[in-house]
Amino acid sequence: MTEIFSQLFPWSGYILSAVLFIASLWMTDKAPRFISSFLIHLNILIIIPLFIVGNIISIFYISFPCLAIYYYFIYQMADVVIPSADRGDIEERWNQFKVFVWYSWSLQYPIWIKNKNTDSPPQISGDFTRPFFGEPGIICADSHHAIVISDQQNEITRVEGPGFGFTKRREHPFAIIDLRTQAQNREIPVATKDGVPLKARLVAPFSIDGEIWTEELYHRLHTSNPKLEKAQKLDHSIGTYPFSSKRVQAAIEFIDQYSSATRAFPGNNLGKTVLDRIQPIARKVIRQYNINELWDSPNEKNPHTLDKISDEIFNHAKNILRKHGILLRASRIVDFRFEDDTIPKQKVNDWVKNQKAKDTKVIEEAKSKVSLELEKARSEMEPLQSATFKESEINDPDKKQMQEIIRKITRLEDLAKSETNHHQQSNDDTNSTGRSEKNASVLLLAEQVKEIILPDILRHIKSVLSKNKKEE
Repeated sequence: MTEIFSQLFPWSGYILSAVLFIASLWMTDKAPRFISSFLIHLNILIIIPLFIVGNIISIFYISFPCLAIYYYFIYQMADVVIPSADRGDIEERWNQFKVFVWYSWSLQYPIWIKNKNTDSPPQISGDFTRPFFGEPGIICADSHHAIVISDQQNEITRVEGPGFGFTKRREHPFAIIDLRTQAQNREIPVATKDGVPLKARLVAPFSIDGEIWTEELYHRLHTSNPKLEKAQKLDHSIGTYPFSSKRVQAAIEFIDQYSSATRAFPGNNLGKTVLDRIQPIARKVIRQYNINELWDSPNEKNPHTLDKISDEIFNHAKNILRKHGILLRASRIVDFRFEDDTIPKQKVNDWVKNQKAKDTKVIEEAKSKVSLELEKARSEMEPLQSATFKESEINDPDKKQMQEIIRKITRLEDLAKSETNHHQQSNDDTNSTGRSEKNASVLLLAEQVKEIILPDILRHIKSVLSKNKKEE
């Protein structure tokens, strides 16, 4: 029996060598790695035991140990060469080993490196339809990417990542989703309540929802979108950007539902689709305000109109997007410009008219304050003005100071009258710079009289009157 086996063994070795040799010739132009692997196995399994050692039993104590060392070396090399998300995962280490083995035989599935969200061919090609040899393939991306995998019919099978995933038979990358916060902006056409067309700049930072939902929030979102079943927690927690695969799939379906772009590799359209969904909300909110309200100055009681508009847009849009697995972090209207750089003439006239009314009101209030304060000062001075005297006859220091005060009051009254006459003469002047200078002059005069000069005058008058009474 041993002799028969010893005679059949060389012939089986010859046949195996011939098959491997023919296969190597067929694979020469496709993969030289196949020839290298063929020669290694030919030497270990046939040449060494049959022609060098000359003992068929040596296949067990020479060939098999050599093969074990060879594949252990490949196993260690795979851990270095093939990327990994979790090196402590035994299943992942085993997949790394299989990828490197099939690569050494040029029988690998395709290997993709996707650092950009484009539908590019694999960097290392392969046949992913082969049923037994070559599985698995690899998709490599950046550490902030979630990898959506689909079958040949572009039906999503699962989500891998972040940054790395294995593919099975007939699978390929469908989308690469950025897990970081993205800030998208767009200029949108809007119209105000009074019909003025504008261009508004809409800014919306968002990301795939990476927060852990409460029971109440999960129940509400799951009720509105059944696709979010089991999406309460994050099932991919490795790395800086943990995520839920269910929420990523919901975001992909959101793109399919609201985007007019092709379904192939839809990750590029996520930001565009988010803005498409927010845009009608922003237009509806802005239409509730007049053109003048958009430029009103904020104060403690009334915040800026743009802040109110932004808050309304955010409150409406965040719930709509979150049920699709997208977390809207803010939405703001940061700027307006008039369409075609023109404003309807009637709106300009109304705006100028309102500004003139405000300016006139400020001027009249200032004039009224000045008149009241001067009248008050005059009434206080009337008892002293009846006693006229020459400056050369004044020997009392108090009377000298009183004479100087009377001159100042007369000067202030003349100045107020001249400012009033000057304003009346140029009331029809529409120059904004001149009007501003007049306003400033009157206001300055009122403040000086009220806050600086009059208190000193009145105080001195009272002291003089009190002194005169004592003398009498």
